[in-house]
Amino acid sequence: MKNAQEKKQKSKKNNIEELRSKKAQLLQACELQLDGTVQKLRAHEQQLEAANKQLKAREQQLRAHEQQLESANQQLRAANQQLDAANQQLRAHEQQLETANQKLGAHEQQLESTNQQLRATNQQLDAANQQLGAHEQQLKSANQQLRAANQQLDAANQQLGAHEQQLESANQQLRAANQQLDAGNQQLRAHEQQLETANQKLLAGEQQLRAANQQLVSHEKQLEQAKEAAETANNAKSQFLANMSHEIRTPMNAIVSISKILSKYNNDNLTKKQREGLDVIYQSAQRMLLLINEILDLSKIEAGKMEIKKKSFALDVFVATIRSMATSLIGDKAIDFIVEKDPAVPDYIISDIQKLHEILTNIIGNAVKFTEKGKIVLKISLKQNQLYFGVSDTGIGIKEKDVKYIFEQFTQADSSTTRKYQGSGLGLAICKKLTELLGGEIEAKGKIGKGTTITFHIPFKKGKAKAVSNDYNESRQEEQYSASADKKSANSKPLAKILVAEDDKFGRAALGMMLDEKYELIFAHDGKEVVEKYFSTLPDIVLMDIMMPKMDGIQAFDAISKKAAKPMIPIIALTARAMVTDRDEMLAHGFTDHVSKPIDDETLIKTIEKHISKR
Repeated sequence: MKNAQEKKQKSKKNNIEELRSKKAQLLQACELQLDGTVQKLRAHEQQLEAANKQLKAREQQLRAHEQQLESANQQLRAANQQLDAANQQLRAHEQQLETANQKLGAHEQQLESTNQQLRATNQQLDAANQQLGAHEQQLKSANQQLRAANQQLDAANQQLGAHEQQLESANQQLRAANQQLDAGNQQLRAHEQQLETANQKLLAGEQQLRAANQQLVSHEKQLEQAKEAAETANNAKSQFLANMSHEIRTPMNAIVSISKILSKYNNDNLTKKQREGLDVIYQSAQRMLLLINEILDLSKIEAGKMEIKKKSFALDVFVATIRSMATSLIGDKAIDFIVEKDPAVPDYIISDIQKLHEILTNIIGNAVKFTEKGKIVLKISLKQNQLYFGVSDTGIGIKEKDVKYIFEQFTQADSSTTRKYQGSGLGLAICKKLTELLGGEIEAKGKIGKGTTITFHIPFKKGKAKAVSNDYNESRQEEQYSASADKKSANSKPLAKILVAEDDKFGRAALGMMLDEKYELIFAHDGKEVVEKYFSTLPDIVLMDIMMPKMDGIQAFDAISKKAAKPMIPIIALTARAMVTDRDEMLAHGFTDHVSKPIDDETLIKTIEKHISKR
């Protein structure tokens, strides 16, 4: 009995120990599983934390892109506001000119009235002179009668002694003669009174004439003052447009350049909407620039400052550039561009190639704008010593009653606010004025749905091959320089050092984006700083902004040229001024070359490489 109890107790102890052992094993297994679970949770937490960091970085990138886009929009709105202000000032100047023209018309009417009064006075004087001549003839007749009476009296006196009987008769004759003499004297006094009256009228006429002359002198002075006021207003308008060109082109330079570069080089990092937004900014800026250029061209022509520079050039090469331009404008449209040249037209002609290019660019641009499909034909012919250019299209055409208006300024066939085709209405007006400057004429024909034909002709002069313009040869050289630039960038030689003078921070940013991959850039914020860095950094080439604080680009150029060793390194003028002769003035002053703003990156790099390659 006792042994059975002991066995039970031993069995119970063994069971308890087994349970404890299993419990320990189970606890150990749970701890291992718990440790594994904790490690997995920590790994998941680390992955989650890394994902959160990536998400925050992505959000920061998106906010940065949004800030860049908002900044670009603000710059565009500011540019639009400046353009609106410029348009308001331009309208104010035009109103001043209209007032001056009205005053001038009033003065011309007063002058015409004065001339009519003078002519009436002269007629009165002529009538008075005629009366005076008649009175003088009557007086001469009376004097002749008096002399005859005196002769008769002498005869009577001679006969008195011998013929006393005839004395009474002679006395009677004498009395009759005296009566005639009295009558003649009375007539003479009457004529003298008439003469006095005529003299008084003549004096009055002279006084009127002097008064009229004084009025005429006064009117001439007023006309001269009005002319001076008009010239002053016109000069103010030209200066205003030049200043506005600079002020608008400076921010436009950053907008056009940066939007183009971002679209070209950073497409992979941009969303579709961002790329579309950049394209809208670039295209809108180009439209604003085109409008500014058209207004400036029109202002140059109206101010008489548009120069004609005729030279001999190859017509086939010129036509090739026109064809290339037309192809670029046509783009994806289903339009064929055809050139028909009369064999009678020689290979070389003399004219202003730039003006001719601008005329055809505007006309063909209009044809492309109003044509969706079909063809555009450029015809060149020679008639009666006149060179004819005709551009025909198969576009929407024009109403016959609207043809006479298309060459007027700011006028379009469809001027409604909801018109489909955009434009300022200046292109064809500029074409007309340029054609007239070249000594020719322009006309248009068209029908709705049948297309439009614009024809202009200019005086013809045959050129010579040896006098061909270098414009197109230079463009070919620039292509070679562009190719050499790519080779140099891949070379192991150190990058060319460029000193950039630019006071506008957005302009510096744009130039940096254009050039920092190809060259070593050194920036100067004003003219004084560029002079100091010219001698301290010894650059390979200088890009010189013209309008800067402390010292402008021309003053900086002069300061450098006084101290620098000869020959100087190339200094290229960068300017937002686009008035006529700006390029010629810069080159005449000594600048190596000239690039206008907004700056095209490809044109700037070609210009830099052209001059670096010559060193």
